[in-house]
Amino acid sequence: MKRFLTILMLCFFTAALFFAPAYAATMADLQGHWSAGDVSKLIERGAIGGYPDGTFRPDTTITRAEFSKILRQSLSLTSTEGNDFTDTASHWAVTDIHTLVSNQIIVPAEYGSQYGPDTAITRREIAIMLIRAMGLNDSAVALSGQATGFSDDASIHSYDKGYLYLAKELGLVGGYEDGSFRPAGKATRAEASVMIVRLLNLKGLDDSSVPAESPDKQTETPSQSAAVSCQLTVSQTERTTRNALGEQYVAATLELAVQNRSDQAVSISSSDLKTIVTYSSGAQVTAMQPEFQQTVAAGQDQVISTTVHILLPDNQVANLVLGSQIQNIAVQLTINGQAYTFPEASAMLQNAVQ
Repeated sequence: MKRFLTILMLCFFTAALFFAPAYAATMADLQGHWSAGDVSKLIERGAIGGYPDGTFRPDTTITRAEFSKILRQSLSLTSTEGNDFTDTASHWAVTDIHTLVSNQIIVPAEYGSQYGPDTAITRREIAIMLIRAMGLNDSAVALSGQATGFSDDASIHSYDKGYLYLAKELGLVGGYEDGSFRPAGKATRAEASVMIVRLLNLKGLDDSSVPAESPDKQTETPSQSAAVSCQLTVSQTERTTRNALGEQYVAATLELAVQNRSDQAVSISSSDLKTIVTYSSGAQVTAMQPEFQQTVAAGQDQVISTTVHILLPDNQVANLVLGSQIQNIAVQLTINGQAYTFPEASAMLQNAVQ
């Protein structure tokens, strides 16, 4: 019976992945959710799917096995047969887990003899795996004990701090409104999806990213479709004072003017409007900004204001990880599958970080 249930569960999971593109448009509990844009990217890649009832359940926790499978598929890692734990030998995700072990993304010694594949994965575990997937394990170990900048830094284990610091620097993870990271917190399916998409962006594996070009090579792209037009202006930029970690940012206020001439409301969130920063190391980082979700009613105009924080590579760690210069900044917006680019605003941001 147990074996039958395991096989049945695997069939449901596989079916969800096979029909992923259809789910992207039909999962009602994703509509209007802050993670919808990033979740859709993973669905389109075939890395994640919904449940048989047509839902995605973005706020449900995600297990270690589920995350292992999604991360392996997102990175397109070649499956490697094998087993590393006593409780995964007959588990449906054994190959995915072993593949991550083979790629030094999961370290068995940190778990002991049992991986606990059906245990909810923590935010700390995800951050560590993402940094290892970036090939920065040695840098993280060297930074053991480094203050992370999160308000709950005192509760974070010294060994983990290097990983969390780098994950924060690279924009792979963010904190909560109170500034905490909550490393032991159980990650949701939405949180995990967003962090994996950030990893893909950073590694240049997100096919939907705007190609990085030098500002003098950019040409003005009409930022409009027949029904929705958008204009983006940079109303203010300033350099922040250095924080306790020696970090300095350029804070830029973006004003997005949206004219909705369609017969349907248009929803725009922080996951739809992204500022992609390319550093001299080749790393591409999405600039930090507060989460937002706004709806522009049919036939209405609205100005959406947000502030992005662009990390300057002018301290030792950022210089080591990102390189010594910012090579390009590209602001991109996606609304209902329509891509918008803003060369003039991107050039203004590029000038602000010089």
